[in-house]
Amino acid sequence: MKTTLKYFSAFVLLSAINYAQVTESFNVNIGGKIIINSSYGDVLFSTWNKSEVRVVYEGEENESDDVIINKDGNTIKFNAFGSYSGDIEINVPSLFNCEFKLSAGDFILKNELTGSISGSTGGGDILLKKVKGSVRIRTSGGDLEADNITGDAEFYSAGGDITIGEIGGRTKISTGGGSIAVGSIGSDASVSTAGGNIIVGDVRGQANVNTLGGNISLGRVSGKVSAYTSGGNISIKSASGSVNANTGSGDVKLYNVTGQVNVNAASGRVEVHLNPAQNSNSVISTTIGDLVLYIPSNAKATISATTTYKGWRKNEDKENPQLTSDYPQSSYTVNKDRRQAVAEYILNGGGSSIRLNAAMGRIKIKQE
Repeated sequence: MKTTLKYFSAFVLLSAINYAQVTESFNVNIGGKIIINSSYGDVLFSTWNKSEVRVVYEGEENESDDVIINKDGNTIKFNAFGSYSGDIEINVPSLFNCEFKLSAGDFILKNELTGSISGSTGGGDILLKKVKGSVRIRTSGGDLEADNITGDAEFYSAGGDITIGEIGGRTKISTGGGSIAVGSIGSDASVSTAGGNIIVGDVRGQANVNTLGGNISLGRVSGKVSAYTSGGNISIKSASGSVNANTGSGDVKLYNVTGQVNVNAASGRVEVHLNPAQNSNSVISTTIGDLVLYIPSNAKATISATTTYKGWRKNEDKENPQLTSDYPQSSYTVNKDRRQAVAEYILNGGGSSIRLNAAMGRIKIKQE
């Protein structure tokens, strides 16, 4: 059965400036959907323990011709397309789905929803409480905030901050000009911003993280990591897969890495705590800055460390102040033409390859 309600004189006047309000309720089954389209105005969205959808609309009286509500089966459609669309309060069953499209305005989920949410706003914030389901959200000019999401999630903002508590599924987050903060992610994650910091807690999957102008901080990652910033620091608490970390200007700190590592810092200090995977190949480099490698004494590895002459005599072949190690050298060579010194360390018979390069800095190899 399809029901259409179009409001004209049924609006109740609220004030002398011809504001009006309408309230309408529909009986529905759980698991249905509401579709919201509005030009302007905020949406306050709540759930309750009723098999009923209630819509309360408040706007200018002369916009009444542009307000239409349809019920088609178990789907409710709300449309308000005037030069000014008013605010909307909506209550739905706790198990329900929502789609929305707002030309300008905020969308606020005030409590917990079991179902999916997808939608966009052309110029407003989006605030979500707990969602037991998937989320796909976009805003062209506002911030995004959510408490907890159990399913997959996609968040896009053209120019705002994104702050989320926990996400249980696969995650894609992107903003054109803001910072990103996520408490934890339960699967693979892709996170990027054109101009801000990225802070993510534990990731139970792979992590691909990029920022063009900010710091990157990750917790424990149970898969591969790719982290890039053109101007900021990179910090990772731990990673059980391979790690690729690149910064144009900033420090890199990697703790408790059990795979292989590729690090490139154009300008900054690099500190890596590595327990290399069997038969892995790691390259750790900094152009301007010191490099410190921590490696356990039982690791099977072949380490090659290259430094450049800087204020020490060429004939002091084994007293290079730019290179210190807790482990004995297996070989040491000097290339006078390139003004480089290369030291090799073979740990426990050798194994995984680790190459260290510091063009304008010191190298330290420490026992973990």
